[in-house]
Amino acid sequence: RGRTFAKYAGVAPALDYHLLMKEEGSGPHEMLEIGARAACLRSGQPHACDIIERRSTAGAGEGGEGSAAEYYVHYVGLNRRLDEWVAADRIVHDTSGAGVRDGAELGGRRATRKMKRRIDDMNALQAGASHDEALEKEHEESTKVKNIQTVEIGRFEVDTWYFSPFPDEYAQQRKLYICEFTLKYMKRRSTYLAHCERERSRQPPGQLIYRCDAPPLRRECLAAGMEQPKQLSVFEINGSDSKVYCQCLCLLAKL
Repeated sequence: RGRTFAKYAGVAPALDYHLLMKEEGSGPHEMLEIGARAACLRSGQPHACDIIERRSTAGAGEGGEGSAAEYYVHYVGLNRRLDEWVAADRIVHDTSGAGVRDGAELGGRRATRKMKRRIDDMNALQAGASHDEALEKEHEESTKVKNIQTVEIGRFEVDTWYFSPFPDEYAQQRKLYICEFTLKYMKRRSTYLAHCERERSRQPPGQLIYRCDAPPLRRECLAAGMEQPKQLSVFEINGSDSKVYCQCLCLLAKL
């Protein structure tokens, strides 16, 4: 009611006026500052989030303004692997906070202080403990935004969860192509296909230490098009003998 009255009275606060503009589609999306707290639509419901980074896409105005701007958000109370880039029209402002989930309400009931402390402790463990707070903060800032969104390895395309320190020329790619036998990474599919034609290796380097028959896949996996493997093999790899392979393995594991 307050918004409707303010609309006709012409005395709407700035944030409410922005809401009216957004709901009616009569103006551009207001640019949000990095570090701001807002609400983002997630699975159809507004969820409290922090603005970690912003970028301009095609059609956006200078400085990231316009409806084509995108924001990298962290959902409050959720694991960092769920951080993502979202379009500006998914950002919802709410001064009252009514209906916004912030991770403090669990299972239909309000979390107690003890439950909140447990959640904070779990998040701290996931982020990793560090004795040097300055170095930890610097590391957290540099790895806050997930750089690679997906990787294609063999027949599979996999969504990534976290930041990985790939070289700069590869870290800016939305998708990387990775050889399933050598773990070498490439920016273009054409380069990846040419590599697959030249590469003769059909197993990892190192010594085979274990092999057994593969267990049967579940029906839903087979229905999704996955092939039933015949065997499972484990290889022991010496980092000093296969340095490049181990480096590529570490970069892939961080994702």
